[in-house]
Amino acid sequence: MPINFVKMHGAGNDFVVLDEKNACGADFSSLALKLCDRHRGVGGDGMIIVSKLDALDEFRMDFFNSDGSRASMCGNGLRCAALFAHKRMGGGKKLLFHTDSGRLPSEIIGTDRVKIVMGAVCEFRKTELLGMKVLYGNTGVPHAVIFVQDPLDFDVVGTGRRIRNHEFFSPAGTNVNFVSTSPDSSGAYRIRTYERGVEDETCACGTGALASALCLFSQFGAKSPVLLATRQNDILKVEKIESGASFGAVCALALEGPAAEVFAGELLF
Repeated sequence: MPINFVKMHGAGNDFVVLDEKNACGADFSSLALKLCDRHRGVGGDGMIIVSKLDALDEFRMDFFNSDGSRASMCGNGLRCAALFAHKRMGGGKKLLFHTDSGRLPSEIIGTDRVKIVMGAVCEFRKTELLGMKVLYGNTGVPHAVIFVQDPLDFDVVGTGRRIRNHEFFSPAGTNVNFVSTSPDSSGAYRIRTYERGVEDETCACGTGALASALCLFSQFGAKSPVLLATRQNDILKVEKIESGASFGAVCALALEGPAAEVFAGELLF
């Protein structure tokens, strides 16, 4: 039976998005492998399943990486899921999403920007790997943050793959972000991310932006909001909603950035 889908992206991080009612009881991991294949499928960094819940303006997002593995959270994906729910499933502009990382509010801002709020546990710790200082923690999924002088002139894929698969993060592995130590003339910090589950650099990573902003707040005294410029020069804004007194305290963060529909179609397999 054909399945309707929408191809979307959040700051270039691209996804195949489905309404759960139209997924026809498919095995989602296998479906993600097929749909995200850039040669034999639609192509994407991941697959998103959106389900309407009984309560008004409440939805669920289930996220699968392009290798078929399930992820508990995806920041750019959640912004796309919110826009999908608003435009195609009758949702309002303020939505509550149930995810494997908890219930997360979202808000549609204008026509192409979405803000999500996440309560993040700021337990980023320090270690040294491959001769580099690495900060690591969890913003819905595990992340490592490494500060470099110029992420645009850095071996993100090679170094990112070694850190992602390092025994220190075994067995789950980690996503790896490379962030500039100072902002550019526009006030934005440059960020590039190697993503677990995609096993390559992606154009952007929302949870990586959250992780990087947390480390910028704590390590460099950056003021909220922090602007992060992605590989393709999209701007992600991270705002501190509330903060504890120490680096290990809990704080809530808002992530704002672009989300867009690219095209819609019908799957024939």
